[in-house]
Amino acid sequence: MLTSEEILGIYSKDIVPWRIEVKRITSFWPDGISARCVTTMCRAANGEVLVVMQWGPLIYLVNKDGSLKKSVDMESKMDGICTLKEGYAVSCHMQKCIKVLSHDFVVLRTFETSLIPRGIFSNSQNEVVICEVENMHRKANDKNKIVRLDVSSGSKTVIPCGDNLLQPCRITVNDNDEMCVSDRNKGCIVIVHQDGSLKSE
Repeated sequence: MLTSEEILGIYSKDIVPWRIEVKRITSFWPDGISARCVTTMCRAANGEVLVVMQWGPLIYLVNKDGSLKKSVDMESKMDGICTLKEGYAVSCHMQKCIKVLSHDFVVLRTFETSLIPRGIFSNSQNEVVICEVENMHRKANDKNKIVRLDVSSGSKTVIPCGDNLLQPCRITVNDNDEMCVSDRNKGCIVIVHQDGSLKSE
């Protein structure tokens, strides 16, 4: 079985294939959710998943049977969600901030971002890695970036990989802290090392 790094490495050698064959195990649409699309999701405890629909303000907790267990109104439109040691983090694109939540969805801390935060993911240091963009839809000469946020101290580190990115939209972090960034304008996945140097595109 290929690792996620090997899969992303294979897929990102050229352009992203428009048709990737996957095996669907099951699909469901929980009762009580009327939105048209899933914006983002992340794992929760006990095989459950947290889902944000259509860039809305609600976080849905769905169990592995597809039943809606809970919904929480964060009063902010969200673009990304990820797990942290203390709970979760969400990116709020309209408010330009990252909110750190407890496991009970209480807002513990809020950090402003200089640009619009899109996709987020946590790394092994319990930092939130953020795709930040000047505009939701890229304009000429936009300077977009990837930022590491220390959720304990609030310190931020810009990862020097902006020259390899046009419009970073989604991100995941491998076990070795390499970052796999989905670039919507390039139509490819860009893999960068921790120091921001390009590994594969």
